[in-house]
Order: sequence, then C-alpha cells, then structure tokens
Amino acid sequence: MLALAAGLGVFLAARFGWRTALLLGVVLLPAGALFMAGRMTAISTGEGAAQERIQIWSEGMMLMREAPLFGVGKDKFAESISHVAHNSYLQCFVELGVFGGMFFLGAFYLAVSQMFRMADRRKHTFLDPEMARLHPYLFGVVASYAVGMASLTLCYNLPTYTVLALATVFARTAPMTPPLSATRFDLHLLGRLLAVAVVGFGVLYVFVRLFVVH
Repeated sequence: MLALAAGLGVFLAARFGWRTALLLGVVLLPAGALFMAGRMTAISTGEGAAQERIQIWSEGMMLMREAPLFGVGKDKFAESISHVAHNSYLQCFVELGVFGGMFFLGAFYLAVSQMFRMADRRKHTFLDPEMARLHPYLFGVVASYAVGMASLTLCYNLPTYTVLALATVFARTAPMTPPLSATRFDLHLLGRLLAVAVVGFGVLYVFVRLFVVH
C-alpha cells in the first residue's frame, strides 16, 4: 500500500505538478483505503506482520555487530535468524556491511535524484516529447519499487537491477536542454552516499528502537 501510494504520488507530481498531486491525493488516498480495506491498509506497529518485521529488524541489527564493515556474508541473515530481513536495505547492511549497504541504498538514491532533477521543468526541458511523456511513469516505478523494498527482501533479484538500469539509461539518453550533468564517481559522491547511508540506517534504527516490543 505504501509503495502504491508513493508511486502514484510521484507520478501525479511529475505529470501534473505537486499542487495537483496533493489535491488528488486528498481524494484518492481515502478512497483507496476504503476499497482496499484489509491487511494492506491495516497499518499497525504493535502487532501482527508489522511487529514481526520489526522484531526481525532488531535481531538483524544485533547480527550486524559481528561484522559491521563488510557484513556477515550473503544469505547469512536467514541462516542466523531463520528469516530474511523483509527489508532490502537492512539485508544489505547486515550481509554486505556498511560499504555494501551504502552502495545499495546509494544506487536508489542516485536513481531517484536523477529522476527528480529531470522533473524540474524550470531547469531542464525535454527535447523529445515521447521521452517527456514516459518520464513520470518511470519516476513512479522507481519510487514505488524503492519504497516497497523497505518491507520486502529484493536486494539480489534481477528486477531490482532492471529498475536501476532503466533509470540510469533513461537519464543518460533522454535529450534535454540544458543537458543533464553526468554523475561523477569521486570523493564528493562518496561523501554524499555515506551521508545517505548514515541517515537511512539511522532512521531505521530509531524506528526499531521506538516500536519494537520486548
């Protein structure tokens, strides 16, 4: 449900503007909650599947202490805890360490940020109307997938890297004026990725500490 809301919200904002997206969201979200009432819209951190996930995340963070820099190894999360993380970002941080988690989270940060930069019509204009029409849909797909991975383990699945590839190829091939600047792999980028990793993992850590039931 959260992934769907994120994808639709980003699509509407990129296609019609943020104001229109907010107005439509006020109407669509309550209607969606009404028609899809059930497990998908029953968001509670105190019990059920949500609390089970939080418990697993808490155990995963404890497991990460064994090898924080380079991780405990691929597929070791399930071997140690008898469950996958149900969070692709945490799965990578635990199994691949700070460095692997940083690059995995950073890949989606870069994909989303590139799509966001292309959506700013005040700075960039599409020269190809078909690419301009496609952009909101692709932006919505990337945003939806990125949010969905917060409760699913998809870090080693082919579709995950297909989504990243689509965003990367689109950003490098869509003709724009002025052209979208290329992302350079340098110390400045590494600093940004490290900051994203610290913030991302920090938010998850605080969330777990606040809502885990002992």
